[in-house]
Amino acid sequence: MSQRLPGNAFAFASMITWATAFPATEALLETWHPLSMSVGRLLFGGLVLTAFVVMTGKVREIIHAPWKRVFFIGGVALGGSTIALNWGLALSNPVTAAIILTAMPAVALIVEVIAGEVRLTPKLVAGIVLAAAGGAWASLSGQSGVMAFQGGEPLLLISVVFFVWYSRSAVRQLPMLSATAKSGLTLAMGGVMIGIVVVTLHVSGLETVTYDFSPGPFALMLWIACVSNGIAMAFWLAGVERIGMTIAAIHMNLVPFYVMLFVLMLGGEVSIGQASGALLVIAGVVISQWRTTEAS
Repeated sequence: MSQRLPGNAFAFASMITWATAFPATEALLETWHPLSMSVGRLLFGGLVLTAFVVMTGKVREIIHAPWKRVFFIGGVALGGSTIALNWGLALSNPVTAAIILTAMPAVALIVEVIAGEVRLTPKLVAGIVLAAAGGAWASLSGQSGVMAFQGGEPLLLISVVFFVWYSRSAVRQLPMLSATAKSGLTLAMGGVMIGIVVVTLHVSGLETVTYDFSPGPFALMLWIACVSNGIAMAFWLAGVERIGMTIAAIHMNLVPFYVMLFVLMLGGEVSIGQASGALLVIAGVVISQWRTTEAS
């Protein structure tokens, strides 16, 4: 049975769930330091997913997990990506972040071509270019001044590179774990590692790390950690397992459109340009996978 349909469904579910984190993160950064927020979104999300694995009777997955790999994949790759993303958002804005994230399919493609895992074809390149153009167009339509350099852009790009590293490593080096266990353990490990950095900086006085556990901000943190990060990550890895990193990453170019939809729900507007951008991304997803259909 072809894995394209479930793989694309998982990637779609992951991206629309993850997109809710962008406006929520912007609001939460008003009272939370980027580092303390990184700890919360990884650790809480990881603990919830890990608890779910235990409650479904799969505790052996956790006991027999290759913890050395989990440490590097979750603590270094995912931890680094999360710190760069949150700090980049703190220095920029959600729309700029969504535009820069359109680089992920290209980064994933370069890595997989170098590794000899994907053959570069005109259709694949055309699909990625269409998707990137659509994502950027959806973000920029109706916006003013979002392309001005604000200082967080390099960090956002670093976040993309680290996340590609994390996704590939989690799928290839942890095949013995389910997508939920992979996500839970690596998220929790990332939270623990960043937590060590946060405590060290705070105790040494090198950085004042702020946080806010009042009801409103804490509810936002739980949503980002458990839904936007936790559930979305499980969906994401399930999608990557089925359709590959490059194709799954193309779905990320729809994130700007999803962000705009959430802005609309909060009283904003969605323009024709944003809708047309989303159609370009969808066309890119379809075109990029024609090669898979022909090869099967």
